[in-house]
Amino acid sequence: MSQQVAIIGQRIQSTLLRWTGLPVCVGIGPTKSLAKLANHLAKQDPVSPGVCDLEILPAAEIARLLAPIPVAEVWGVGGRLAQRLALDQINRRFDRGSCSSGAKGGRMD
Repeated sequence: MSQQVAIIGQRIQSTLLRWTGLPVCVGIGPTKSLAKLANHLAKQDPVSPGVCDLEILPAAEIARLLAPIPVAEVWGVGGRLAQRLALDQINRRFDRGSCSSGAKGGRMD
């Protein structure tokens, strides 16, 4: 099923290019945030055909791809929250797993 989703993503990409003349990338993920990060990866990967489907990748590969992405680039993380996360030394997408339990548990108000 998921390879069919990637094919649909490629069709969307080629249709938009044909209709508008604008090149686009397509990101596919199980959540809106992960789909947006997949789109970011599709833009960055020179080998990718412009479509990144996170749903077909193993968890270890997803972690490897997302690890270098700054937390400030994650959809929904604004500048103020990124600054507060930086105070807890959370600068990358997966730093949260290695921060202190106090920083992980509370709200970031």
